[in-house]
Amino acid sequence: MTARRYAPNIPAMDPIAAALCGAGAVWIMTGVHGASLMDLFVAAGAFYGISRVTRSRAVLGLLGVLVVVWFLDHFWTLVPTKLFSVGFGAENAKHHDAPDWWAGVFMHGALLVSVILARAKVGRGLTVLTIVAFAIALLSKFASTLWDMGRLEHEETLIGAIASGWSGVSIWLAASSWLVVGLGPPPGPPISRRVTPILGAVGSLLIAATLGVHLRDVSVLVVLATMFVAWVLSAIGLGGLARAGAGAPAWVGMAFVIAQLVLGFPLGFFAFNRLMDSNFPDVVGMTMLLGLSGFGIAAIAARALPYGAVRGLIGILFLVGAAGAVLALFTVLMGSRDVDDPFWPLRDLMVPATSVALTLWAAYLAYVAFPPEPSAA
Repeated sequence: MTARRYAPNIPAMDPIAAALCGAGAVWIMTGVHGASLMDLFVAAGAFYGISRVTRSRAVLGLLGVLVVVWFLDHFWTLVPTKLFSVGFGAENAKHHDAPDWWAGVFMHGALLVSVILARAKVGRGLTVLTIVAFAIALLSKFASTLWDMGRLEHEETLIGAIASGWSGVSIWLAASSWLVVGLGPPPGPPISRRVTPILGAVGSLLIAATLGVHLRDVSVLVVLATMFVAWVLSAIGLGGLARAGAGAPAWVGMAFVIAQLVLGFPLGFFAFNRLMDSNFPDVVGMTMLLGLSGFGIAAIAARALPYGAVRGLIGILFLVGAAGAVLALFTVLMGSRDVDDPFWPLRDLMVPATSVALTLWAAYLAYVAFPPEPSAA
């Protein structure tokens, strides 16, 4: 059987599509969902950029979905509230937020469909990972709504935390896919070990989804158990990269992650107990300094892995998150939650930098494990 060849003669990048997809990726990563006409134009430009690269007119059909999202976001500006009271009665006033809820669902659906339509450029691994993330986000969103309506008896805060965490992860994966479409590197041969990097990608996404959880939302044991599973999967992924040729940097990163597994529980209980009665947002993140350092070392130093510029950017974000975790933990050790020091911007960047780094790392692992077919170039 003739092996697939990855020819170096790759067509030049479309600068217009690259600019449009890049701007769209930044737009959806900021959490904006059609709140203004400018947001609508940026998203429409991204869909047009994807259609230029994929040569698919179906992507342009998503422009209609953006119009629906904008209308739902401005529903009560366009439709008088009195009509709602007359039509549904005052007892149904709790459904006043329904247009915003449906706007979020339609926006998530449009992002998911855009990735599916661009799957030839995104690659099978990243496409499947994105579909799974959106499925978890949407199902938990529906479950949380059913709980509100009294049709489910699960704990509301747990379902809400899952919906919130995976909603952000799915959006960031869609942004990563858009970047691959517009700016993405040419497809190369997959790494020799393909399953273990995918497990590592799943572990990274679990960490990212759990990172923003507040102590009042879920049980401490649920958070710690989830993080334990995520770090185990991450260690397996780094071990697979090491065996696939990444070498010593990946082994060192795996050692850091194993140390995170050993120290994660006692460090987590310490931080949670000190901040149980507060709204300190960095409780989960501050316990991850060893694991984030391991990711950063592997991403930056594993030169045998492809796409060095992408790895370098991800590694820098990981190290920024690790430095912020050290400063946040130092804040707790000093007995103050608001230490006035010159490094506070770094500490405040910990959660967003870590979330983006984890999602980009998962997208990177999925892309190199299952890259697009050579014909996609």
